[in-house]
Amino acid sequence: MATGALVWGLTRPAAHPPGAALLWLAVDSAGRVYAGDAERDLIWIFDSAGRSLGVLRPFATGALGTPGPGIQPPVRRDPLAGGEVESRFCGLAVDSADHLYIVDLAHGQLQQWDRTGQLRATWPLPPDYVPGPGCLAAGAAVYLADRRGLLYRYAAGQPVAVPGPPRVPMRGLALAANGDLLLLHDRSLDRLPADGGAAVIPLALPAPATALRVPYGVVLGRRNGETLVGAITTGRVLRFAPQGAALPPFGGLNLLRRIGGLAEDRYGRILVSDPASRTLRRFQANGAPDVVWTTPAEPGE
Repeated sequence: MATGALVWGLTRPAAHPPGAALLWLAVDSAGRVYAGDAERDLIWIFDSAGRSLGVLRPFATGALGTPGPGIQPPVRRDPLAGGEVESRFCGLAVDSADHLYIVDLAHGQLQQWDRTGQLRATWPLPPDYVPGPGCLAAGAAVYLADRRGLLYRYAAGQPVAVPGPPRVPMRGLALAANGDLLLLHDRSLDRLPADGGAAVIPLALPAPATALRVPYGVVLGRRNGETLVGAITTGRVLRFAPQGAALPPFGGLNLLRRIGGLAEDRYGRILVSDPASRTLRRFQANGAPDVVWTTPAEPGE
């Protein structure tokens, strides 16, 4: 942890790993942070000051139109799973109206949630949809990525295929500041123009330093036009200019053990989840370490 960094939330006793293993991230216009749990089917919610607002259990809701579970206090075990299980989330996204989006594979639907934790809409997933990591991006529109390289935009509640590059396994999806789509693959990044043109701007990523087959795992389009790419092999964050030129990396962002998710708030501050250390870290817009937090201790711990 950087000297002088604040720690948000409470830590568990030394006998337990501190906090939950957080993965996918999304931030709304007020700075509210949604963080998917890598081990259980719940989403942790923090306000812009780092205070825990509780958790959302999206797969515990009833039918659309009935009161949803809302935002609840954390409990020791997930009542659906009866214990800790691998997360079913393939990504999180927040649109320009601050709706949260989640893929529910069990029911074959894309879910829209409001800020109170109520389910507001459900839309069908594409036929034969295969989820991949970082499967969602949202802004003025909502986009869904298929692991096989297919890309969809939701219009009137239905998925519409978006023309793009040849099928290449997708490892992440994000929106650039100008609305372009950023498509992360095993060792490359494609930029699909927002105007719907067929031209794709490719960006080659550095070769991996190890034999790990999938060296890159998450992409973020920043408000200033830069693109950040998380490298699984090194725990580092690569940085690129709007035109694709490599930029010097932020030193503070290279203190991570593993990069789970990347997000940015309205002030340009960067949020990074590190499931290996069970922390969520916020960095200033220039990459300087800002604050670190973990999830609150759960009852009985």
